[in-house]
Amino acid sequence: MKAIAFDLDITKLLTVRFGESSFKKVDEFWTDFTPQGGEKTTIFLPNIVKHTVKNEQLVLAIQENYRDAKEAADAYDKKMYELRNQFEK
Repeated sequence: MKAIAFDLDITKLLTVRFGESSFKKVDEFWTDFTPQGGEKTTIFLPNIVKHTVKNEQLVLAIQENYRDAKEAADAYDKKMYELRNQFEK
């Protein structure tokens, strides 16, 4: 069955992959996932949904929201460092 898998990576951005899954539980929290052009692996069950138009739109909106949050946090950090670097030595 077609699936969408998404993971929050180390840069705090959402990685979205499309592929196939049977959605059968492996252990308690995992399922199989084969990304397009990739090898079969397992993925955390809450991070995979059936590929429907609505689910794709929602996952992409969540990805955009993470991108916006990261840009805001980066701008805040940059401003804070600029201010702190103005202290007289």
